[in-house]
Order: sequence, then C-alpha cells, then structure tokens
Amino acid sequence: MEKANFEIEVIQTTHQNHAREVVMDMSKVGCGSYDVIATVSGDGLPHEVVNGLMERPDSHEFFMSTALAIIPGGTSNGMHKNIVHFSGERYGVPAAAYLLCKAWTRNLDLIEIEGEFFQKKVYSLMMVAWGIVADVDISSEVIRFMGNSRITIFSVLRIIQDPAYQCKLAFDG
Repeated sequence: MEKANFEIEVIQTTHQNHAREVVMDMSKVGCGSYDVIATVSGDGLPHEVVNGLMERPDSHEFFMSTALAIIPGGTSNGMHKNIVHFSGERYGVPAAAYLLCKAWTRNLDLIEIEGEFFQKKVYSLMMVAWGIVADVDISSEVIRFMGNSRITIFSVLRIIQDPAYQCKLAFDG
C-alpha cells in the first residue's frame, strides 16, 4: 500500500482580514498548489477566505482546483449547518472532519454585492443581512464570550430601542 504524500500548513489568524491577506498572498504559489483550504471557525473566516480569493486575478481557476472546508468553531456555524444538511451527516466537528477526509464537495452559490458604502465588491456564500439582523450580529460582538445568548440579549435590546433602518434597493439583472 502506498502512503499518501501531503503537507499540512497551519496558519493562526491574528487580526481581522488576516485570512483574506493570506489567501491573496497564495497567488505566489499558483493554482493547484493547495487541494483544500480548511477553516476552523464560525462563518466569518470562510467569508474572509472567499473575499480574498475573489480579489485574485486567477480566482476562477483557484476555485476550480481548490476546495474550501469549514470545521465549525463559531457561535452559530450557519455555513457548516448548510453543508452537513446536504451531505446527510450530523452537525459537528466529527462530521466536518469526516467530510474533509473523504473529500466530499458541494458547489455553493456566491453572491456579489456592490454598494455606495463599500470600497470594493463584497462576496457572500450564504446570506446577506440588513436591518436588525445585521445590527444584532455586529453589535453583539462585544459580548461574544456569552456564546449564543449574546444574540438573544442584543435582539431584545434592539427591539426595545425600536430602531429604524432605511435603504434603497436596486436589482440589476
């Protein structure tokens, strides 16, 4: 039996958008140098990875040759929950590791967002939130140590405050 020949590179992110910077620098090694980029995180790190990859001139080729894997380590792990739902596996780290080891893949839609408040295009894998949903998600970061209960606490707080969220929405094609 032949042994598999592979290398694992572990990078611990140190600041916001660090993962974005790392995958943008991967352009020096070219497409096909990595079989998979795996994050151990919530939904934020895969978002950074995808946005960094989309800034590469070879983004299409990179996505065709490199898989993205998500090992759940965040508060709600929505991306992982969607992936395991379609795989038929149970939610959790063992299922994510199993899917990674057996090289199970699924194509996902990518949403491109342009707006007057963004310096550049933003890409989303799962959803785009606006209004109270986005407000609660972002504002509750200050009490992240409380886990999922942070969402409930800030939801009640925002409902009591009765904020107004205005926008103009345009759809182009």
